[in-house]
Amino acid sequence: MKKIFSRDKFFKRIYKQYYINVLNKTKDTLYSETTDDITSCVQDTFIKAWDNIELLKEHENVAGWLVVTAKNVAMDFNKKYLLRQNYIINNKILDEITDEEDFDEKIASESAAEKILSCLSQDERKLYDLKHVADLSNEEIGKILGITPNAVASRNKRLTEKLRKIYVSQK
Repeated sequence: MKKIFSRDKFFKRIYKQYYINVLNKTKDTLYSETTDDITSCVQDTFIKAWDNIELLKEHENVAGWLVVTAKNVAMDFNKKYLLRQNYIINNKILDEITDEEDFDEKIASESAAEKILSCLSQDERKLYDLKHVADLSNEEIGKILGITPNAVASRNKRLTEKLRKIYVSQK
């Protein structure tokens, strides 16, 4: 026989029981290591849990639901972060474009690049974004990924080779 919890009691119970799981998944997925960004994503995850509390009361795997939601919240945060970085970088580049032809060429090359990048795995895309969009050093990337700067350099070399092969095959 299932226990029947009030919304508040159930929420408090899952928050207490699964907070660490949500925090760890957020830290694993999020590019940013700042406490504010991590806290924000954890809070957003539990806000989604509160909004779906009736569903969760009947869900067979509450922990799984929360972890997947935490991952999705962090990935959405990463996309927004990278879009902001990309906007900053592109505005610098767009400032240098003087005529319409150059602008059209830039837009076309960006959409072609996005097609190539879509061939990367999640880990490869994360490395690419950290190295080439956020423009972080190997040391900074190593801290985020939990690997040495030399490992970052090796992975980036393999990634560059893979991108070159994809580019050549799509020509």
